[in-house]
Amino acid sequence: MVGERLSIVLAVALAGCASSPAPLPQAAPMPQREAPPQGGQAQPPVTVPGGNTTAPSPEAQQILDQIQGYRTWPTFRTVPEPTFSQAHGGRYLITYYNGVVEAAIEQDILPLPNGAIFVAENRTSPDLGEPPVLTIMSKAQGRWYWLQLADSQVLQDSRGRPIEGYGGGGTTACLECHSQNRRNDFVFGHNFSRPY
Repeated sequence: MVGERLSIVLAVALAGCASSPAPLPQAAPMPQREAPPQGGQAQPPVTVPGGNTTAPSPEAQQILDQIQGYRTWPTFRTVPEPTFSQAHGGRYLITYYNGVVEAAIEQDILPLPNGAIFVAENRTSPDLGEPPVLTIMSKAQGRWYWLQLADSQVLQDSRGRPIEGYGGGGTTACLECHSQNRRNDFVFGHNFSRPY
């Protein structure tokens, strides 16, 4: 995985999206990756049964570079622990956000500015030691770029399309689901129209 404790993919849907057309592939539980492995041995990869992956595009790789150390970022106060999400394939999500989002929360800015990034860890259990599948929302050019990864590789949907992009192809389900919260700039987990 890229950087400490990284395994990514897209969104911040902690409760919304009652019907997700394509649930996330299940990842096998893995040992905790808190500390670097002893003796320089690599940790086993996240297994995604039935899920195919592809190398990240240059745009996705740039986002991966920007989220190094994301676990030091804040999480929503209203959802500080991994929370069950039917919309994300019946997984447990915890979402981190970068300084751009933090400033927007403090200053009541909506829509969120370019550079805003959310990293949602998708887990088969609330155990934070299990390497997650990551779901990412990254704001660029006034639009959300959606990305879903396992071990720094982009997951593909059931039709073999990479789950990365601005809401078409493999990310159509992401956009459709998050459009339910369009008035909150497509974000679940925090209502930007209310004081934090």
